[in-house]
Amino acid sequence: MNYTPEQKAAWDRVMQLIEENLDGPSFSAWFKPLSLYAVTGDKIIIVGQNAFNLQHMQNRYGTMLMSTVDMIFERRYELEFYTQAEISRVKDKLSNSTLNEK
Repeated sequence: MNYTPEQKAAWDRVMQLIEENLDGPSFSAWFKPLSLYAVTGDKIIIVGQNAFNLQHMQNRYGTMLMSTVDMIFERRYELEFYTQAEISRVKDKLSNSTLNEK
C-alpha cells in the first residue's frame, strides 16, 4: 500500500463526488476504471485501464478531477496517470524514488 487509510478515504470521497455530478454512463466509462496507486509528497499516482481511456478522461474531465482532489485533500497535488502495463514497468523506479514520502 502506497497511501494511508486517510488518503484512500479521501480518494474514495473524490470518486463519490464526481459520481454525484456525472451521469452514470460517463462515470462508469471514465472514472470507475481508475484506481489510486500511491500518494507521495506532491503527487497522486492513478492507474487506469488503457491509454485511450486515460487520455480521454484527462482531456474531458481533468479539470473536474483536479479541482475535486484539491477540495477533498485540502491541498494541491500533481496527478500522474499510468496504465496497468505502464505501472508494472515503472513501479520499481517509483518505489525507489517517490513512494511512501507521506
